[in-house]
Parts: sequence; structure tokens; C-alpha cells
Amino acid sequence: MSSLSTVPRRARCEHGLFVLYSLMLIWLLSSCLYYAQSADEPMEFARPLILCIATFWIGYFAVSWLIGGWTASPGLRMHPLPDRWIDLLIVSLFALFLGVIIIHLSTLGYLPAWRAWHAQDDFAAARIRQEGYYALDVWKRYASDYAIKGIGPTVLVLAMHRRSPVFWPALLAGAFYTTSLFVKVNPIYLLLPLVFYLCLRRRFAAALGIAFVMVASVAVNWSISSAEVREDLGAAAMPLIQKSPHRIGEPSRPQLDIPGWTLVLSFRERLIIVPSRVIAQWYYQYKDSVDREDGCGYRLVAKLLGCDYVHIPTKLYGIYYQELVRGQGLTGSLNSGSYMHDFANYGYTGVVLGAIVFALLFSALRFLCRGQAPLLALNVMPVLSLAEMPLTTLLNSGGWMFIMLASLLVVYGGHLLPAALASEGVTR
Repeated sequence: MSSLSTVPRRARCEHGLFVLYSLMLIWLLSSCLYYAQSADEPMEFARPLILCIATFWIGYFAVSWLIGGWTASPGLRMHPLPDRWIDLLIVSLFALFLGVIIIHLSTLGYLPAWRAWHAQDDFAAARIRQEGYYALDVWKRYASDYAIKGIGPTVLVLAMHRRSPVFWPALLAGAFYTTSLFVKVNPIYLLLPLVFYLCLRRRFAAALGIAFVMVASVAVNWSISSAEVREDLGAAAMPLIQKSPHRIGEPSRPQLDIPGWTLVLSFRERLIIVPSRVIAQWYYQYKDSVDREDGCGYRLVAKLLGCDYVHIPTKLYGIYYQELVRGQGLTGSLNSGSYMHDFANYGYTGVVLGAIVFALLFSALRFLCRGQAPLLALNVMPVLSLAEMPLTTLLNSGGWMFIMLASLLVVYGGHLLPAALASEGVTR
């Protein structure tokens, strides 16, 4: 990798992931404010989020001050893999990626998207989508998660960076796979890191092309997921009957008689209303300390404590949406970020400790990525996923641990090779 340029530019690159996560937290807080006003809900439910933001910022700035500056220490020198070894890594990962796709679809014996397209209602389509994942053995589910969220993005970004001939077959295979499963977020997991990489390299035309592929795949998945969308370009989520100790307010739905307005409402629902409503649902369920899980909401901690592990997102879905679970046979999750998992287990103390862990994690990411465009881009989607996924889940089935190990190998893997084989690294 080429040496980094001036200190200001280097600092901007190194702190990019911290800035991105901070912007995401601010977006969540803004969504909570909008939701509270439109649903006439008090802002009380946003207290854990506000505490998380303040502690995270203080912790990150404190760590940066303690290590002595705003750029990674020059004493920790990069020793990247030679380009030819990265080319071999790309080919190997592509073969693994393709193998997972073949195993998954051949195990099912059908394309979930094609079958769901002929479903009579939304609930039938949802059951087909769930069966396309839960019908697999556990190891195949993990393989699919790693392929879409870890292996695939790594192959695409590194192949584009190295101009490898593997890129186009990997892009076609990945787009086909994620569309076939018709899970709306999967094309974003696969392609958004590549879009970010191309933007960082100022290849905006190529970034626009990949973004178009990603949006088109999401649109297809969205239309397949709902019969109403197939008929009218888009539809907002169905109103759900909630049964819980605290009834969560529902915001008003503005109506305009223009083409595609229901699609606009769908994006409003998914990007603004749903995340903030879920935060409120978590907060009111665990507002009182007697209702908290006391560590049993973490799989590893539950084993250490000897208590039954509680998968909180599934538990809350069953509490708030009993009709869908009992009447329609659906399995759902009310997913939220790590700070709400910390709150659900240990209250505000858990939020503070969790935010400190995140401050240390993002400080470590500075040294891992070292401002390099491919590595920064690969870590973008895991950072954004922290809005709806706990860190422990994201590291494993979210593919972040794989991405971190791949980044570590690319940046410092030359130490594993004899000096004669490690003389040339990838350029930024």
C-alpha cells in the first residue's frame, strides 16, 4: 500500500468510520424526534440513545488523546500482502462464495423469489421467505450469512480494486443470489461497500451503476414481498395490532393522490418510523429494572450465569405482535442496536459500558483500516448495521469478524511471508 499523504487527509480517512457511526446515531435520534412528534409519544424512550451518543463520543476522544494524536501511530507499520497473493485470495474467496450459493439453492430445490411471486397474500410470501432461510441446517444458514455479508462484499471490493476478471462473475452471481432470496436488505449488504469504495476512489459513474443494480434488486425484492406493492408500485407496512404493557403510538399517514406515493410512505415507514418505534418498544418493555434480563439476553453471558438464553428481538415480537405469531405462524424479530440490548440487560449502566466498548472498538478500527479505501468501504455496512443489530451478532452472522480478519490479512499479512515474497503490496 502506498504511504498516506498529509496528516489532515490521513486523519479524515482514519476517523471516517467514527464519523459514519456518529451520523447514524444522530439519524436515529432525529427519527425518534420525528416519531415522537407525529405519534404524540414522549421522548422519554430516546434516553438510552442520548446517553450512548454522549458516552461514545467522550470515550473515543479520550482514547485518541491518550494514544497521542489524531493519526495512527507510525510505529505500527503496515506490511501488506503482495498483490499476487491478494489475487489468489480473491479467486479463493470467489470459489467459496459460489459454492455457498450452489449449496443453498440446490438444498432448497427452488428459487424463493419465483415461488413467492405467485403467492396470494403478503403472509404467504413472508412464510416462503422465512422457509428459504430457516429450512436450512444451522451451518448452511451461517454460510449464507457469511457469503452475503462478508465473503461477497470482500470479493467485489478487492476484485474491483485489483481489476480482477473475477469481478463480473462475482457481481452477477451475487445479484442473482440476493434477488432469488428476496430479502430486501441482502443486496444492500452485498453491494453498498462497493458503492462506497467507488465513491472514495472518485469513480462516481461506476458507483452510480452499482447503486442502480442495488436499488433495482431491492425494488424487485420489495415488490415480491407484497402483493399490494405488485399492484400499486409500493405499500406502507400493514398496521399491526400490538398487545403490550405500554401501547406504542402510531404516527399519522399523510395522503397525496400522486403516482407512487405509497412507495414513498413505505420508505418513510422503514427508514424513519420502524427504527424509532422499535426503540420505543424496547424501552417501555425494559423501563423498569425488575423486567430486565440481567445478562441472560447475551448468549455467552447466559452460559456463564447458567440461565436460559433469551433472544430479546424474538421475545419482543411475540409480545407486541401476538396475532402474527399465533394466527399467521410468522417468526419475527424486533431488532435494535447494541445499546438497547445493553439497556434491556443492565439498564443505563449497561448503556455506558457498551458505549465505552464501542469507543475502544472504533479506535482499533483506525489501526486496522489505516485510511485505506478498500478496507474503509468493507467496514461501512457493518457500522451501519449497528443501528439494528447487537455487536455480538454482527461479529458472527453479520460477517464483521470475517471482514476484520480479511482487512488484517491485507494490511499486515506480509509479516506471514518470507521477505522475498512480501516486497510488494497493494496500492491505495
